[in-house]
Amino acid sequence: GTQRPEGLGLGLSIVKRVATLLDLALELESVPGQGTEFRVTVPAGELPAVAHRRAREPIGSLGGRILIIDDEPSVAEAMRMLLRMEGFDARVASSEAEALERLAHGIPDLIISDCRLRGGETGVDVVSALRQRLGTPTPVVFVTGDTAHTALSGESLRNAQVVNKPIRAEDLLAAVQSSLRTPREASD
Repeated sequence: GTQRPEGLGLGLSIVKRVATLLDLALELESVPGQGTEFRVTVPAGELPAVAHRRAREPIGSLGGRILIIDDEPSVAEAMRMLLRMEGFDARVASSEAEALERLAHGIPDLIISDCRLRGGETGVDVVSALRQRLGTPTPVVFVTGDTAHTALSGESLRNAQVVNKPIRAEDLLAAVQSSLRTPREASD
């Protein structure tokens, strides 16, 4: 979009991850001033012969329901796809109202939230509302382009991690894995 043209950098990370999981070649050709081309070569063959060659098992074996809060549909969908590829039940909300509605589909084990949302909402406010409704400090991974983390302090950082944009898929997955392995703090 015009308000956030920088993106998160997940698109190529997802392509690289899929290529690695399927043992496919990923090639790059770049001409300064003209552009860059990425190619994935998919061999002809039986799907089962390719599908069983996984580089590793998905980390979703940890189990987990993840709620993604982001108001950029393409970014939210890229995260949802990445997490679903890893075996997670990932759902998306773009606002506090939608996030609270998603609780009807199950309590999230983890929340991933952009720090800045449209309409004056912040990820910190949405996460606080969700935690209050749930009565527990559900683990959260905040995604931000603000390297000073000025919006994050005190209670908002309780049981939370921060990942800076642009995000590499591996960094997001490491934060998810770490958050899900950390025992939940007891609620006050």
